[in-house]
Formats: sequence, structure tokens, C-alpha cells
Amino acid sequence: MAVQLVDSIDFDFAKFGYTRRQDMALRSLLFDRVTSDYLRDHPKATVVALAEGLQTSFYRLDAAGLGHEFRWLSVDLEPMIELRNKLLPKPDRVTQCAQSALDFSWMDHVDTTDGVFITAEGLLMYLQPE
Repeated sequence: MAVQLVDSIDFDFAKFGYTRRQDMALRSLLFDRVTSDYLRDHPKATVVALAEGLQTSFYRLDAAGLGHEFRWLSVDLEPMIELRNKLLPKPDRVTQCAQSALDFSWMDHVDTTDGVFITAEGLLMYLQPE
């Protein structure tokens, strides 16, 4: 799905440097494994994806045999949410919150009943260690 997504966008990704970056795939694999571990123990949990961008984590995890009960909250800026809506299917279990991940009011949209797992795969690379 990620390859199809990139191919569908008229954008010169090469301007950001080398375009065949294995580190991005490995980072996604690690986040998927950790999220999968949590969802195996909490199959009805809500996953909160902060600054998700065009990541396809929900679709990979949904196809990974974890069941189809977990919910997903995508928190990102409005232009990115609009782009996701144009390019990606929007399953019923996915809710979107169009705002900055640094505006913590997104927490008001999280159903904590069956557990919560927060992932910031797309956000972490922009934060400084301090």
C-alpha cells in the first residue's frame, strides 16, 4: 500500500536525499511489532497515531491477523488529514483529529475503556532530545 501511495503522488521525493531508505522500513517494522504486541493483549484498544502523515500502519496491522476490533485515532494537521482522505481508504474504525499533536486536546477524543497505545512514529524524528 505504501508503494502504491508514493507512486500515486506527483512529488519529487529525491529532493530529500536517497529515496531507497531501508531505515524507514525498519522503523515501521519496529513500531508495528511493538503495537502488535500491545494489541494481542488488548484487542479492543485504541491506537493513537500522532503526526501520522501518510503512514499505512493501520492497514498493515489490520491485515496482520490481530482481529478487527481495535480502533485508530489519527492526529495530524488539517492539510495532512485532507490528503489522507483523498489518497487512503477510511475504515469505520479510524477516526481523525485535525490538529497539532502538540495540542493535547486530542486526548479528549480517546476512548480509554479497553486500553490505549500511543505511537509517534512520524513525530519522533522531528523532536530534539531535550
